[in-house]
Formats: sequence, C-alpha cells, structure tokens
Amino acid sequence: MDEGASRSRARRVEGLAGYAKLRSRIAELDNATASRVGDVQRIRGGEIFFLRRGASENTFKLFVRGTDGKERLLADPDDWEKETGRPHAINYFEPSPDGRIVAVGVSPGGNELASLYLIDNASKRRIEAPIDRARYSGVSWLADGKSFFYTRGPIVAAGAPVSENFKNRRSYLHVVGSDPHSDVLLVGIDGNPRIPVLSTESPAVYATPGSNFAIAAINDGVRREVRLYAAPVASVGKRDAPWVKICDVGDKVTGSLCMAIRFICAPIATVRAFRS
Repeated sequence: MDEGASRSRARRVEGLAGYAKLRSRIAELDNATASRVGDVQRIRGGEIFFLRRGASENTFKLFVRGTDGKERLLADPDDWEKETGRPHAINYFEPSPDGRIVAVGVSPGGNELASLYLIDNASKRRIEAPIDRARYSGVSWLADGKSFFYTRGPIVAAGAPVSENFKNRRSYLHVVGSDPHSDVLLVGIDGNPRIPVLSTESPAVYATPGSNFAIAAINDGVRREVRLYAAPVASVGKRDAPWVKICDVGDKVTGSLCMAIRFICAPIATVRAFRS
C-alpha cells in the first residue's frame, strides 16, 4: 500500500465525528489483556516459536520457548526502527526443521512489502543480507535445514503502480549463505515449462514433511481454487524437473484443501500422478 495514500485515508478517518471516543474505548478494551499471542509453531525438537505483543506495545515480537520452559526474545521490530527511523512489523516467520535458523519477514511502515531475514536461533544474529521483495513469501524449509523454497516479487520501476508489486511473482530455491541473486528459479512466468503461470498468478513451492515429493500451488489473486503439481523434491531445483499436475481449477480444490493435500494426501496424490 502507498504510504502517502495510507496517511491521507487515516486523516479522513480521524476527522470523523466520534472517532476519538471510539478509539479510546477500543484501546481500553485492547489493553485489558496483559498480552496477545499468535502464530504458534512447535518444531520436532520441542521448541516453540510464537509472536507476542504486550498491552503497552505497538508490535508483535518473536519469541522462542525452549524445552526447559524458558523464553527468549528472538526478533524485535523495534530494532529495525532504531536502525532506520521507521516503524517495522513482523509479517511472518518460519523456523527450520531443526530450529537452528528462523526465516522472518519484516516490513517497514506496515506496508507488508517485507524483506526476508535469516536469524540464528542461538545468537539472535542476522546471518546474511536480507532478501527483498519477499511479501508473504511462503518459506518452506527442506529437511536438511540448510535451504528453502520461497516466493519473491518482481523488480518494480520507481513510480510504477503499486499493483505491479503483486504481478510476475516467482518461486525460488535458496541455500543459506548464498547470494540471493544466484537462487534457482523454480516456478514462474519464465520458470519450469511444465507449470504455466500467468503474470497475475502467484506460485508457491512446498517441501512436504515425511514425503520425497514437493508440491507446487498456483493461486490466481483472490480466487479460492488452486492448481497443484508434484515432483520429486530432489529434482525441483533442475530446469527439467518432472512436475506432474495433481488437480486443476475445475477440480474445485481450495486453499484450505491445498494444505490438507500438502500434509496428508501428498504421498498418495503424487503416486497416483506419476502412475498416470
């Protein structure tokens, strides 16, 4: 969202009759709770990662609770604000399977156009330069915890319409410690020819826990139905990866069902696809 337009809309809302009283009441109710917790994730080793915002705080912070029950602050948006002079927010996070590294999407000014940071769990250190254009990038770690699939937006020229940020999205394979410019293109308008993608569609590639197959999902804007493809996870980084379609839009598979197929039905679906 354009920050100038956002500020303009905020001023109009703030000028409405009764706004100040309503805002004060909402703040009173919101602050009645000591803290709010969201997006809780538990990894195999037992560590729990979660976002928490205290009643007096403006943003959610990322914490990790160890198997000993002790909690540690892992990522604080206030740190980015101190560095840049602009408020930031955590949009998403995804720990590696072993919990050693956490991928965190952080955006300035609430615009959700996040950059993707990799944070070392033990030291809280950012271990490489951020990957920009990573708005809700769907990070999916491979089993080795050293690489992951993610989706990235296009390079947009200065002055271009904001909507251009949401077109021509592509999925990549990133190896921790490598230059993002060398990331392997997996799926997109100029990606694997077995998966045609329109400029308005957004691809995502997932490593399926417990399966030797990866799943690619193609979403078209706000349309609920998705297209799903499968390929051996070991082949996904190759230009000629043998992606096979599992379902098309006409099969009426929606986003929620897509997650069920990813975690439960993937082994069955991929076997059927590769037999056909």
